[in-house]
Amino acid sequence: ELQRAFSGVVSMFRDASARMAAMRTAVMAVPQPSPEWMADLQKMENKAYEIQLALYGDRNAARLDMPTVPSISSRLRAAAAGGGSTSAPTETMLQNFELAGKAFRPVLQKIKDLMQNDIQRMEQKLEAAGAPYTPGRTVDWSGN
Repeated sequence: ELQRAFSGVVSMFRDASARMAAMRTAVMAVPQPSPEWMADLQKMENKAYEIQLALYGDRNAARLDMPTVPSISSRLRAAAAGGGSTSAPTETMLQNFELAGKAFRPVLQKIKDLMQNDIQRMEQKLEAAGAPYTPGRTVDWSGN
């Protein structure tokens, strides 16, 4: 169940990232963009970066052989390492699964908050300003 939920959050994260990139482009296309919009986008991108670190870890630090905190994905891989085995899971596998679950709860809440609050608010602002369409955004029309 945790792996299923993790997979869903990964998809949500990709969707959020694509929507934020499209919003950045749309903000630049508005004739009089509000300076606060760029600040709002930067805050959303910072939240997304925190989520990315929790999901996948700090890849740059890992490439430089610097110590890193295990990510949720690395813990899940370690927990499932003996997936083809008929023996009971090892204590290490169980610990990794438990730690992945504990780390996952706040990340799930952060991605939900990003999608349901921050992104939706920005999409509403863009729609009200007449910005070009962005994926996932609801379009309104007054019909004049």
